Amino acid sequence: MSFATWHRVTDTKLFYEKSVPFFIKDEAMYNLPLGIAGRLKANPKTFGDAIYLYILTESPSLDSKPLGAIWWTPPYSLGMSNITKDEIELFFRTQKLVDRPQALCGPSESITQFALSLGSKWADYLNGIDIQEQGIYSLSKLTDWFKDVQGQGRVAIESDFDKVLSWSENFIVDCKSTRPQKFEVSVRDAVLSGSRVLWVVNGEVVSMAGTAGETPNGSRVAWVYTPSALRGHGYGGAVTRYLSERQLSHGKKFCFLYTDMANPTSNSIYKKLGYEFVGSSQNVMLQKN
Repeated sequence: MSFATWHRVTDTKLFYEKSVPFFIKDEAMYNLPLGIAGRLKANPKTFGDAIYLYILTESPSLDSKPLGAIWWTPPYSLGMSNITKDEIELFFRTQKLVDRPQALCGPSESITQFALSLGSKWADYLNGIDIQEQGIYSLSKLTDWFKDVQGQGRVAIESDFDKVLSWSENFIVDCKSTRPQKFEVSVRDAVLSGSRVLWVVNGEVVSMAGTAGETPNGSRVAWVYTPSALRGHGYGGAVTRYLSERQLSHGKKFCFLYTDMANPTSNSIYKKLGYEFVGSSQNVMLQKN
């Protein structure tokens, strides 16, 4: 008989304490929730007031061994670890979602089962209307690729804000991502904290990248964007290399990133840099009939 139990955790520091031992066993695969848990620990209001955090343990005690987790910070995707059909059914029997998520992210089998359970709960849901297959990559050592691309990298400064904001908007559109709350504020904070970098050729800024979350041993690379008119020159690879090198030289053991598996160009670039494929994830957009 199974005594596995889902717990709703409202204390973000407690969620970090209880979930990290589970996530850290596969740090690369779970770099996204590790980053989310870390940000929530530092500032519980990072994603607004409505946050829903759940931990699955092997017994009714929250202190028992963690088996999985679900996290949701609306309006972003509801995310989950690799959980089974029985564990998902247990979640819906014992927990209550106060609203309907617009998107799901996580392992494909878990996502499919969760979407089916949502469909049973709210019959006016369509299952996936837009499914993005994502690759998860990890880097510990850079190759020599993109080392000789024309230009140089630098950290974005306050005078770069308008360009970084515009390119961040374009990045969200290209990736079909959710626009963060207080978007302009978050971009300005990213610039002021030094977490956005630029590639510059003859004084012209041609490409951008940034970090998007810390793990105990690494950081996630994101916001890689080059305007369409400037693509094909290796600038995206060069700025990713520059940012990755900065992270490793500042003590990080790993860099992680997500890719759109339907984009062979970006996947090829990251592999050339030394990023290794560690697993896949799905991002599934949902809507009502």
